Amino acid sequence: DIEMEPEFAAELEGLLDQIDSDSMQDREFAVLELARVVVAIDGELARSFGQYLRVSGMIEPLVVLLDEPLPAVHDAALLVIGLIASATFDPAALRTCKAASEFDAIPRVLPHLFSERPATKLLAAMAMQHWCEHGQMARLALKKGAGRALQRMLAVQGTAVGDDPTNDKISRVAARTLTSIATVNRDAESAYSMHRATQESLEALARLDATLIIQAGARRLLARRQPPPENRPWASSLAEAIAERRKFHSAALLMQTALRRRVAQRRMVEQRGACRRIQAAARLRRVVRRRAVA
Repeated sequence: DIEMEPEFAAELEGLLDQIDSDSMQDREFAVLELARVVVAIDGELARSFGQYLRVSGMIEPLVVLLDEPLPAVHDAALLVIGLIASATFDPAALRTCKAASEFDAIPRVLPHLFSERPATKLLAAMAMQHWCEHGQMARLALKKGAGRALQRMLAVQGTAVGDDPTNDKISRVAARTLTSIATVNRDAESAYSMHRATQESLEALARLDATLIIQAGARRLLARRQPPPENRPWASSLAEAIAERRKFHSAALLMQTALRRRVAQRRMVEQRGACRRIQAAARLRRVVRRRAVA
């Protein structure tokens, strides 16, 4: 039995009906909404969603949307088909993959690996990765030419890796997918060569990571050895501001020193005056005493 809330079931049924519609606008709206729903659900609801797709017969129209030329439509279809093929999303995802494979899902995904749009290539590579998590699907993918397609894709991506984070991610996903395919097909000579090529690709990516780390360290080292301030306008202005502040600070110190001297001089004058008054008073007392004695 499929367990889900009535409101969600009604919304899902409406979307699946629109996916099978003759109207392109209805299909586009439905698959975009379906992609939003799939990304938002997990657990038991995701399992029920996968089961509902299988029993409702809506896998075929969803797979057919992969052939739509509009990027928004086939990208959303790639996202949905990739997620429902993942055992993390649905423990019974292998059944979904088997059902979708009856409508040539894998051959429909492969052309998108060579799309001009990095986002489409990434979605296609991730869809293949989820499909090849299952041993049966990995063997089927090899028969359908996925191994050669992914190798070609890696060769093309080799010149772009490192320039764009998306390209780097595409290469990593493709390499992991090739590893999955090679792992379940080691008995074949072509699979062995594919596994070796995949290992070489992974080693190349590891070398790339090391190179990027070294480059980052070199940039930090160069940042510490920047040219003198006079060659950089912003640094010159900063140096001038610091120099002006130092001059102001020096002037303030001189004023404070002069003020302390004046205060000290006044105190000294006052002390001398007090001493003179005391001495005059003492002389006056002595004169008065002498006259009194006389």
